[in-house]
Amino acid sequence: KVHEMCVNGTNIVSSFRTLDIPNNFLILKIDIDSIDGVILDSILRFYQPKIIYMEIIWDFAPPIDFAG
Repeated sequence: KVHEMCVNGTNIVSSFRTLDIPNNFLILKIDIDSIDGVILDSILRFYQPKIIYMEIIWDFAPPIDFAG
């Protein structure tokens, strides 16, 4: 599902619930150019996407574990 909205760390989970996104969905793509980490953190508190495709900014606050 593609959903266009003004997203933040507070409203992303409620938006996912409104859209009936399953807890274990296939792909999460994030490219916001400012709050990628905040959005990812909010989503991962309630959802377990199988694949995460996102922009990586090396100024990301730790701890982040990357796996291939």
